[in-house]
Parts: sequence; C-alpha cells; structure tokens
Amino acid sequence: SLLRLIIVARLLGNQAPEQLGMFGIALLIIAITEVFTQTGINIILIKSSDKLKKYLDTAWGISIVRGFIISGLIWLLIPWIVNFYRAPGLQVYLHWAAIIPILRGFINPGIISYQQNLQFGRESLLRTSLQLIDGLAGLIFAWILGNALGLIWGVILGVLTEVILSFYLFKPWPSLTRFKFSLIWPLFKETKFVIVNGMVVYLNENLDDILVGRFLGTAGLGYYQTAYKLASAATIEVGSTVRDTLYPIYAKIIDKQNSFKKLESQVQWRQIIFYAIILGPGLLLAKPFIELAFGQSWLIITPVLQILLISGALRRVMVWPTTILDPK
Repeated sequence: SLLRLIIVARLLGNQAPEQLGMFGIALLIIAITEVFTQTGINIILIKSSDKLKKYLDTAWGISIVRGFIISGLIWLLIPWIVNFYRAPGLQVYLHWAAIIPILRGFINPGIISYQQNLQFGRESLLRTSLQLIDGLAGLIFAWILGNALGLIWGVILGVLTEVILSFYLFKPWPSLTRFKFSLIWPLFKETKFVIVNGMVVYLNENLDDILVGRFLGTAGLGYYQTAYKLASAATIEVGSTVRDTLYPIYAKIIDKQNSFKKLESQVQWRQIIFYAIILGPGLLLAKPFIELAFGQSWLIITPVLQILLISGALRRVMVWPTTILDPK
C-alpha cells in the first residue's frame, strides 16, 4: 500500500496531492456511510460455527440490501459533497466509488471462517493477495488514465475478486431463498453496542480528514492523508492487527480469565517495546525518507508525519486489550 502511494505520487507529479485528496475523500464517504449503516454481524458470526450456519443466509441478504442502500445514499449526497469540498472533479470519483458497497454486499459471510478457526496464516495470505491485486491494478489504471481515478478502479477490481474468492474458497454458500425475516431482530439485538461503538470510533479516527479536506482543500487533504498513512503503517496498523487477532482468540478462551490476563500483559509489553524501537529512528529519518521517496515538493509533510508518529504510538500503547474486549 505504501509502495503504491509512493509510485502514484511520483507518477502524477504536481497533481498528486489534489488527486490523492479526491481519492481519499471518495473512500472517506464510502467508509462513513458504511459505518453509519453497519450491522456488526461478522462480530457475532465469529463467535461459533453454530451461529455462522444459523445466520449465514440472513446475514448475506442483509449485507446485499445494505450495499444498495449505501450506494443510493452516496448518489443522493454527491451534489452536497462536491459543494462541501468545493471540488467539481470529485463527482466522477464518487460515481465510481458508489459501485464498491454494492459489490461488497455480495461477499460470502463465510469468509470469516479463517478468523473463526484461528487460521491467521490463510487469512493473511488471502488479504495480502487481495491487496496486491488492488494495488497493482490501481497502479496500472492510474498510469493509463493519468489520474488517481485509476486507484478507485483498482479497489473495485479488488472487491470483485474478493466476492469471487469468498464463494470459491468457503462453503456452504449462502442463498437468498433461505433468508429468514425472523432472524433479523435477534442479529441486531446482539450487535447494537457494536454498531454504536463503530460510529464513535469512526468519528474519532476520521473527523480530522473531514475537516482538513473542508478547510484546506483536496490538495491539503492529500498531503495530510499521505503523512497519516506513513505514520499509521508503523503504529496504528500494528495495533489494529493485534486487536483483530485478539478477538477470535478471546472468543475461544472467554471462560479462562487468568489466561486472558496473562495474554493481555504479554501483548501490551510487546507493543511498548516495539514502539520504543521504531519511534526514535522514525522521527530522525522522517525528512530524508520523504525527500527520497516522494521528492522535495513533499517535504512540507515532515512535521505532520513526526507528530502523527508520536500520536499513533501513544494511542496504541494506551489502548489495553481489555478496553476493546472487556470480558464483562
């Protein structure tokens, strides 16, 4: 992902910050509509194989309907979004981006089987393969089109591939003919707190992007998001990986409190040591790295990157696993 960012920044030259800013806004809009219409169903399905079998068809049906709703909301909001960010060129990005939620809706919910069964090697291989397809396709399309719209096309191809693989690799297949309306309320009853938490977390992590894009324009957002991605690769992404790995493990040992407390302590100390090792070199080498990778025109993001490195490290060190996975 970082390599793609560097290549695109070099490829698009002076237009890169503005182009990347519009790409970022398009993904931001998709994310915010997904978060505020999320169901949290996958969290429930991970708990046990019985729940996956019981809710598979209904969860898939809800996911498909949700995808079309999200796409429809984006299309309705396009004029307002373009006016809010004062970026007429953003319209075509949003038109293409609206396809993504529809495609995601058709992903087989059974794809969470790897996490459920703690098969993280296979999960990692699947996600890495999808990211490579997304990244390489995005680079090729960006080179052909001469703008960051190609990155949206890459995302679309990546999601389409995920839909195909979710049915090729995972069985049983869901069917809309087995959809049960009676299971909708039990699903939402279990996930209501997950939904609220997701909204709060999203606003906490993305409100800055919304405001930066509004007040500094698409180019300013492009600079800011680039610095953020560089910092998050070394800090926030690591914390998120640990969190996503801990949840299914926690689901397996929920009755073993002592084991979980020991695991919690080990993970926390490893995070502290890791961030201590990377933070010093990261702060010292930020400027030469940016100049080497992106060019002198991008040096403006150096102080932003340094601040975000510190912020990201502190955020992950301060978030203990029990604050995410409270046994109660």
